Amino acid sequence: MTSRRRFGRVLMAASLLAIALVGFNAITAMAMSLTNDIAFTFGPPPQSNTFINSSGYWSVVGIQPFNGANYNVDVFDPTGVKRESSAGTGVDFVAVNANFGHAPVGTWTANVSAISGSQNFSMEYSDDRTILSSNAQNQVVNMGLQGGFVTSRDIFLNGGSRYNFTWLFANGSSWGAGYIMPSSRNWGSPSDSVFSCGPVVAACGVDSWQAPTSGWYAVIVVDVGRPFGSYPSFDASPA
Repeated sequence: MTSRRRFGRVLMAASLLAIALVGFNAITAMAMSLTNDIAFTFGPPPQSNTFINSSGYWSVVGIQPFNGANYNVDVFDPTGVKRESSAGTGVDFVAVNANFGHAPVGTWTANVSAISGSQNFSMEYSDDRTILSSNAQNQVVNMGLQGGFVTSRDIFLNGGSRYNFTWLFANGSSWGAGYIMPSSRNWGSPSDSVFSCGPVVAACGVDSWQAPTSGWYAVIVVDVGRPFGSYPSFDASPA
């Protein structure tokens, strides 16, 4: 092999490595399938992306508009039926409950539209298939490495029982918020949560919160501006 060919192959390998490491930070307007726990940056809406949810767990797709823009996200099931919209400000999300008897699995679509502003935005899908304990402290919630800002965890709660919950956001984060999505819903946005707290800088929570029914709830964690390698945690205990 000539030295020129060797150099060409080395250059190509280095380019592919660079794309793998930082490509998700590049601004794109192409429709794409979102990868678990990677926050992609897009130009101003409209934008349409897909995500593939798996069975047995909650998952979440979220958007983070930049510089004060206000965007909405509409989520469509695998048959093309619109199932949920998130129309808040700041970070918006839609959580999908694929536990048995709830939302169908398959390829879903998330469409982003602008209410005000014309800025870039970040979009992330998280399907970590991970369970939190309702009686454990300092449960680390791993999130996307570079720019990841939203994730979900399943937690089983007994109807009528009371719990203490605390979301502790990553040291150095800009702000964070916590949500509990009800086990009875197939999908939901922040306005459908049965409990929420934040936005705050360090921590938020609730004491003696009563679960309305028994089932698998979703704990949603929003943590914006985390330093690289720093993660939030979640405390839970019976009240």
